[in-house]
Amino acid sequence: MLLDTLGSVRSVLLEQEEQQLDAIVYEEDMAVVYRRIEQLDSSVILHAVVHQYNWDDGPEPMLAVAKHPLCLPITKLDMYELLEADYWLAKGDQELAENEEYPRWKELALLLDHECKGEHNG
Repeated sequence: MLLDTLGSVRSVLLEQEEQQLDAIVYEEDMAVVYRRIEQLDSSVILHAVVHQYNWDDGPEPMLAVAKHPLCLPITKLDMYELLEADYWLAKGDQELAENEEYPRWKELALLLDHECKGEHNG
């Protein structure tokens, strides 16, 4: 019933989907993770990746999800919250220079901020 709600996403994965998810979230090579995300053909798996991803592993995989053409608005909203985008949006250039990943986190925050505001205004 809830799946009929506009913008909803199925939260229970099929066995094959679980295998695809595991191949992403348990892979240690971030280049492989990025490539596997780009090759996904399921908004359901993209949503699951966001919720299973260890956000301490860096921004690149989440940038791949956010830029993926099948990434749903609800997934982007969840990413915005999980990222704590407001924190990154408030960081200035000097703070961003403290760590090589910080500018990429802010890039993700800016992308999600733009996408999420566009969804609410469009």
